[in-house]
Amino acid sequence: MKLELTPPEGAAGDRVAIDVRARYGDQVAELPLSVGLSSEPERGLELKPELPALRGTASSTFSFKVDVTNDGDESLFNLVANVPHGFQTRFKRGYGSEEITGLPIEAGATETVTLEVTPPRSTPAGRYPVAMEVSGGGASAAAELTVEITGQPDITLTGPQERLSGDAVAGKESSFPFTLANTGSAAAREIALSASPPSGWKVEFDPERIDQIAPDGTSQVNVKITPSERAIAGDYMVSLRANGDPVSESAQFRVTVEASTAWGMAGIGVIAAAAVVLGMAVMRYGRR
Repeated sequence: MKLELTPPEGAAGDRVAIDVRARYGDQVAELPLSVGLSSEPERGLELKPELPALRGTASSTFSFKVDVTNDGDESLFNLVANVPHGFQTRFKRGYGSEEITGLPIEAGATETVTLEVTPPRSTPAGRYPVAMEVSGGGASAAAELTVEITGQPDITLTGPQERLSGDAVAGKESSFPFTLANTGSAAAREIALSASPPSGWKVEFDPERIDQIAPDGTSQVNVKITPSERAIAGDYMVSLRANGDPVSESAQFRVTVEASTAWGMAGIGVIAAAAVVLGMAVMRYGRR
């Protein structure tokens, strides 16, 4: 229960007696009070934030501008911020860049203090209280502020068995199971998949587009890669990309190409034909 008293205009007297009564059933409880009146306004500190609540993602730095007015005597005032565990804070004077822990304020003067609050990147979406306290010269004041964290997606793209390499045959399609994971605190939406393969290669995705991946969720993507029929044996890099709103991720997938069986058979045929021609030449000219 809270009792608020507003004296009438022009009220005077060092002490004013007030009797507070509470009735419950047939019983009455009384509490005598004595209130002192003064013609002098109360002197002390006043904190006035420019914006008491700020909104952003867990990767944001929240900057509160707070005007501190000293209605008392000149003094050096200490600055303290109470925030949730893991949050980082620092104070700056006005719009300066140097970090401070206190500042002098002349009597009747006002100083602007900037309180910067940086949450951990893993902070879940929600509202978090921030209390700014200023004290010194026998006076103290506090301002209740709020940080609202909105969710933020964060995606990763990994290959089969968490590897970014695989084998393929020239001219033949090979399939590789990839995983898209959302490790952020909000859903990743409208994710489109694309690739930049070597010249003459073909890359397809199944599916080509993912509508949504929930926080801590995954989605499987089958990547079909067909090297050029003329690709010689060796290692090649295929750049894979996943672009969504508002996230982007890329990966370099190394493909080790083996020569096509058809080309191998053709090579054997060429060698065999050359051997036949050479044999016939030996037989023809060897008799002379």
